[in-house]
Amino acid sequence: MITAPSARRTTAFMIPPFRDRPVPGNGGRRFRRRRGHGGPPTERNGTLAQMRPGQTARIVGLSGHSNPGLASRILEIGLVPGTVVRYLRAAPLGDPIEVDVEGFLLSLRRNEAEVVLVEID
Repeated sequence: MITAPSARRTTAFMIPPFRDRPVPGNGGRRFRRRRGHGGPPTERNGTLAQMRPGQTARIVGLSGHSNPGLASRILEIGLVPGTVVRYLRAAPLGDPIEVDVEGFLLSLRRNEAEVVLVEID
């Protein structure tokens, strides 16, 4: 008995990637932004996570919606208002990041860096 080749079945794994179609709730943009990235700062103010390698900034405070335990940890490691930091590099996937804080190198998770508000020089 000879059978015809079966028609190609459509499964959930054959759905085209999200970049080929608009993403719902993404404001009509065709591409998603990386989680936690937020894009480059539009002004001189932003967060430590929004900085680019080589940029220098002065810490102006911590975001108001941060976890109290996380905020106290960030203050204890030396990221206090008025401190000058320099963004050095990020890991290949963007997390963690490395910053120079007054002569010592500090690695932070991206979600920790999003709490630190800076004024970029």
